[in-house]
Amino acid sequence: MRLHVVSVLAALSLTACGRSTRELESSHVMSFAEFTAGAADSATDQTCDATCQSYRKEFAYIVYVGKQIYCYWDEKKAATGTDFDALAARLTARITTGTSLNSYFALIREWASSFHDGHVNLISGEDLSSIELYSAPVRFELLAPGTDHESLVIASVTDATGPKVGQVVQRIDGMPVDAVLSVGETMVSGSTAQMRRRNAARRLSDAVGPGTFSLPLVISVQQDQAVAEFRVPRLIKLSLPPDTGAPPRPEPTGSDTIKAMILPGNIGYLKIDGFLGSKDAFLFDEAMDRMAHTIGLIVDVRANGGGDQSGDRILARLSAAPLDRYRVSERQADFILAHRPNVFTSPAYLPGQAFSAWHENHVLQDPRTPHYDHPVVVLTSSDCFSACDTFVAALKANKLATVIGEPTGGGTGTPLVFELPVSTGFRFRYSVVKGRTIHDEPIEGVGTTPDLIVESKPSDVADHIDAQVVAATAYLLKQGQPAAGLDASVLAASIQSISTPYSTDLNMSPTLAHERWLNQIAAYDER
Repeated sequence: MRLHVVSVLAALSLTACGRSTRELESSHVMSFAEFTAGAADSATDQTCDATCQSYRKEFAYIVYVGKQIYCYWDEKKAATGTDFDALAARLTARITTGTSLNSYFALIREWASSFHDGHVNLISGEDLSSIELYSAPVRFELLAPGTDHESLVIASVTDATGPKVGQVVQRIDGMPVDAVLSVGETMVSGSTAQMRRRNAARRLSDAVGPGTFSLPLVISVQQDQAVAEFRVPRLIKLSLPPDTGAPPRPEPTGSDTIKAMILPGNIGYLKIDGFLGSKDAFLFDEAMDRMAHTIGLIVDVRANGGGDQSGDRILARLSAAPLDRYRVSERQADFILAHRPNVFTSPAYLPGQAFSAWHENHVLQDPRTPHYDHPVVVLTSSDCFSACDTFVAALKANKLATVIGEPTGGGTGTPLVFELPVSTGFRFRYSVVKGRTIHDEPIEGVGTTPDLIVESKPSDVADHIDAQVVAATAYLLKQGQPAAGLDASVLAASIQSISTPYSTDLNMSPTLAHERWLNQIAAYDER
């Protein structure tokens, strides 16, 4: 039974600035051809055919590049207690003749997850047809992840005779939920335990590769005073290769990820699900202009996985004085120079050093734009990551907002993406920039702790109550001068059409959704 659950989760040389030859040699990252020509051929043994050797060489290159450019290698080694070299050797030994593409991809994801960094990922490209994926018409959500009172609940389901939305899950395929999630944490990337466990929980309905997937997904839930068991059939997820003759997809503008409302009582609500639209700056200005006279503002970034730093536009509108977003120190290596030459023309560049000097990331202000000077609440969760993490860190450190909800995902790193030399169309990425708050506090692996922690309960999911929005509106009603008789719960219900914190699309498997999101976000992460 354990093997089945593990399978379910498996889805889960340029020069610059006159540097010396010695400096160049110390920072040079070989190409794959150079690497394979100069490395000992450890890929050849009796257990390894030609395909196996190709996989081993590619994996060895992924490890090699990480050792050269990953900015948190030493910190993560200490924090996780993982000897990454020993882990790489064990994973390499598992690549043998007969290793399938799905198993190889799962192995690379296991390598990525070991760093406990949500910016270290295998990115499987636009063509997902090579992934043998099975799903089930049920979705899970983990409430209060990483706490002693976390609970896995049914978030969405199609079968009216099956488990009900909001019911607490006790076992998956006969295994206790805690054990399932612990296995799942080893197969998903995340910078905090909360982020890893939540990501693992959402992908429990999926399975990758051949095996026991003709068997249903067995879910045991708490029902009244007993435990009820349901068998949910598997769905085969079909995916066509991209049409090479089709026109490229239009660049996202931000109109799908940014929503704004004015609630009864004159409270503004701005929902930002990503900083990755070409028109984000315009939309943020338009939203802030229209909400300029509200008595308070809720900025909801609970589903924001990051992107670029267009959130600076909002930070500038909330501050009457110049401010800094966070502090950074870039990893310095030729491999990074080839992709980001600006690192080596920065005043913070330190010749011959592994990292640049720490320096502030400034927020540019336009004196012509009005300053919003009413109370602001920002809603957070462990899904708030990367550029969202630094956005929230800046709000709290600069005292621009009250943070309500759950700790953020704890991710900085401005990851660098590189093509895999054997697996055509697939890419990998590592963090290459360290980040800290303006008060020199860590963000990576820690995140931002809310001023007021508010967690959802299973009954909230069942009753479609957004507990964090209720808390935010209650807070702002106390701060402002609203019309008499307004109730926070009523206000929260008025935005359910766009807040929808629990419902999940049953048509898109969590694995496919995550892969497509990674492809989209990789081009924007804190650029």
